Amino acid sequence: MEDRQIVEKLKARDESALEEIRLQYGSFLQTLAERILESREDAEECVSDALLRVWERIPPESPAYLGPWMGKIVRNLAIDRLRIRDAKRRGAGVRPLVWDDLPEIRSRQAGPEDALMAEGLGSLIADFVKALPPEQRDVFLRRFWYLDPIAEIAARHRCSEGRISMMIRRIRTKLEKQLKKEGWIE
Repeated sequence: MEDRQIVEKLKARDESALEEIRLQYGSFLQTLAERILESREDAEECVSDALLRVWERIPPESPAYLGPWMGKIVRNLAIDRLRIRDAKRRGAGVRPLVWDDLPEIRSRQAGPEDALMAEGLGSLIADFVKALPPEQRDVFLRRFWYLDPIAEIAARHRCSEGRISMMIRRIRTKLEKQLKKEGWIE
C-alpha cells in the first residue's frame, strides 16, 4: 500500500492504517529506536508511542512520505526517552552518544528567542547537508541521523571502515568551519 493511501485511511480514522505502517516501516522504526536506546523493550514502546502520535497528528498533518516522517517521530521519542533514562542514572556511566563526534554548539541563554535560534541552526545544518556530494550526504545522515555503525555504512558503500571514518572526520571539520563562520561555535 502506498503512503498516500495509508494517510487517507488515517484521515478516515481507519485503525488498519496503523497495521499497514507497522508492516511497511516497523522494522526500520524498531532498528532506529534500538540503536538509540540499546534496548529492544524500550524501542518497542517507543514505536508504539510513535504510532499513537501518528494517530493524533493525522489529520491535520498529511505527510507525503511516511517513512522519513515516522523516522523523525521515533528518533525524537527515543532521544527523549534516553535523556530521561540517563538523567535517572546520572553518575552511573551515562552512555556517550554518537553526536559527541559533532562540534559542540555554543550554549545560549534561555529566552524567547530560543526557538528562532534553534530554527536558524537547523536551517544552517540542513543547508550544509544538502550541499554535500551524494555519498558524503548519505554517510553523514547514516551516521548522525540513523545512528548506523561505521561498519554498516562501509558495507553499504562497499568500502573500508577506515575510508568511512576519514570521510566522517572531514565532514565534521567542514561542518565545524561552517558553524564557526556563522558564530555557533568559537
